[in-house]
Amino acid sequence: MKKNIIFIGIIVLIIAVLAFLHNPSEETVPTFNTISPGEVRELLDNNEDFVLLDVRTHDEYTEGRIPGSLLIPYDEIEELINVAVPDRNKKIIVYCHSGRRSRIASQTLIDLGYRNIYDLGGINDWPFEIEDEN
Repeated sequence: MKKNIIFIGIIVLIIAVLAFLHNPSEETVPTFNTISPGEVRELLDNNEDFVLLDVRTHDEYTEGRIPGSLLIPYDEIEELINVAVPDRNKKIIVYCHSGRRSRIASQTLIDLGYRNIYDLGGINDWPFEIEDEN
């Protein structure tokens, strides 16, 4: 009987220690980061390997875009991103017109399992050259 009590006490102690050491609030939850236009310009200038993803509409894209951008409208990301960017560890920098759609798209990418996502915000804040269909 005494051995059973000691054994149960040891088990309870082990469970308590493990519960103390495992703190779910410290677990990392995947999230996207923000990136500045200057940082993106530097990546472009250095020919870094990343995808610059424009999540605006086709009409907005043809009116003007950051050079080298790939267009996937934010509401089509779930259907198209896996074909366009199959590598879920690839650095993807997302932008839209003002920043709202880029945040939505960035979170969608995280939810889909992409892990290297950066939100540039809106092309409105892009102080460098843009290109258009003309």
